[in-house]
Amino acid sequence: MQELCIIEFEFAKDYFEPIKKIVREGNPLITTAYIEDIYFLENYMLSGKNAKFNVLLDNNIFTRLVYLAKGGQIQGDDESIKTYKFCCAVMCFFILGGFDIEPNLALYERASKNTHSNAIKDIDHFRVADHIHPMGYAELALGVRDKFSDKEINKARNIIDKNLQKTEEQNYSKQLNDWKIKYLHLLKIIEIQKCKLEDTEQIKIFFEWITKDCFTTPATIMFALLFFSPNRHSLGKMIKNVNSQNNKLKDGLKNAAWDLTYLTSLRNKSKNQSEDTIWFLCTHDKLLQTIARSLYLKEGQEIETAVYNLINEFWGTKKGSQVYDYYKKMVVTVSENNIARTERNREISKQVGKMIEDLESRIFSAS
Repeated sequence: MQELCIIEFEFAKDYFEPIKKIVREGNPLITTAYIEDIYFLENYMLSGKNAKFNVLLDNNIFTRLVYLAKGGQIQGDDESIKTYKFCCAVMCFFILGGFDIEPNLALYERASKNTHSNAIKDIDHFRVADHIHPMGYAELALGVRDKFSDKEINKARNIIDKNLQKTEEQNYSKQLNDWKIKYLHLLKIIEIQKCKLEDTEQIKIFFEWITKDCFTTPATIMFALLFFSPNRHSLGKMIKNVNSQNNKLKDGLKNAAWDLTYLTSLRNKSKNQSEDTIWFLCTHDKLLQTIARSLYLKEGQEIETAVYNLINEFWGTKKGSQVYDYYKKMVVTVSENNIARTERNREISKQVGKMIEDLESRIFSAS
């Protein structure tokens, strides 16, 4: 297999295993399919034209690749340099494995903060990043050098398929429905948190609200179970600036909503994939990885057992039993597939914008 790398890409065999090691240790890949060893690069390379591997790339990785494709230099503190090297190893892995990268969700996230026109500029640079030789990424990942040469960047730009240089999207800055629902859920979570109730009462209230006055998504259910739990701090900052006021808190909620939207996108794309296609999510975000792996299980695992274990891990046995009962009650309610519930969900969908406005008014005017 290493010889195949050399033949197709003129890739140095001494770099092959170190790149695989960096990606494996970072553990960024999640998929809805069963793959015995998701980081066994040789399997993807051997599949050739018999299978298609598509990957959703999160914004944290996307922006670093765009920066490097502009000619940026890897720099900063040790942690920042390590992250850049990791992103380069991931990109090298994808190019060698024949993955097709889907950057659109990252572009929507970028445009929500920085306009549609800037998103278009970003995708132009990302197309360059996607055509740089894998040896270039390997050398950056392993610290041989700290930037791409102008020659490498220009060569990549010259081989881009001209048909790929146009985009059908006319407004990357528009709000996506999936994102708005996640943002609505997170606003409610913050409103409940501000009530200073017992943690078990908080998750109970959220489950009651989401079943009676809204509708559920698996990603936000898992987020709420972790966020209200007594052990949530082991996951780091689940919402940036959660104790800040107004705009900083709002930005933190919007960022968290984008993270959860990636999970919904993965779910939707996996549902619609053909038999020869597998979708992956690639993220460096540890919280997002934790939630994703509680939703997309390995072969032989049961979702109810996984949720039960997750609840006990973060809530403890005593509180966990109580919270799991709330969870089961919620699941039974939302599983009712009747005409009345379908119509109710349709009506709520029309009111999401107004619900967001009302929650924002209550939360931020009280700050």
